[in-house]
Amino acid sequence: MWFKGFFKKRKKEEFTVDELEMIEFMKKFAEGQITVYEFWEEYNKNKLLYDIINNDDKLPEKNKPFLYDNLNLNKLYHRCEIFRVVKCFFLRRNMELSFYNEDSKIYSEMLSIVPRYIETNQWFIDNVWNCLPVDVSNNKKKKELKIIIAEKYKYINYPPKWLQGAEWPIINNVPAIFIKQNVFPNNMTWDIDEIEYYFRDIEGNDIVVKQFT
Repeated sequence: MWFKGFFKKRKKEEFTVDELEMIEFMKKFAEGQITVYEFWEEYNKNKLLYDIINNDDKLPEKNKPFLYDNLNLNKLYHRCEIFRVVKCFFLRRNMELSFYNEDSKIYSEMLSIVPRYIETNQWFIDNVWNCLPVDVSNNKKKKELKIIIAEKYKYINYPPKWLQGAEWPIINNVPAIFIKQNVFPNNMTWDIDEIEYYFRDIEGNDIVVKQFT
């Protein structure tokens, strides 16, 4: 198998036959042969796979964000983080596989043209990103994207200046209208540890999103 000779060279790191089978499963995910949903299902039910990743001393705990309790597969970034951690498992062992992940490909393209005040969640992908023309230049996509975002993500005077990642609320499948925020990140003082973002849905209900330092 592909890893047989490699792991022979690593006397300090030996894997059992069962562990090698799980590593082969990880390889399939890293090369795009199985989906993140299949991988995550196996990770949550298979203690051996769970232990291989959690006990990987080559990857610091702080770099394993997909182990956090708040992981949400509906978030593109979270799905990309799962792939990143598995990819790092092999890279840190000098194994250059044929890495491929559709989520990471999409996310990388998004980062280059999507405004930072927009959350690139599944709603955005389904209702905005997938409406863009395919096989066109980034400049063309950026122009089309600007039009769609202006139609769907409305604000009164300015878009939200997020303290943390974007959290634009979607109510009844429609982005709420951004009204204002009580302070901007650059204007925060020592006695302010949160920012309140005020939105209003299409039915006139007020929504407050809070972010903390």
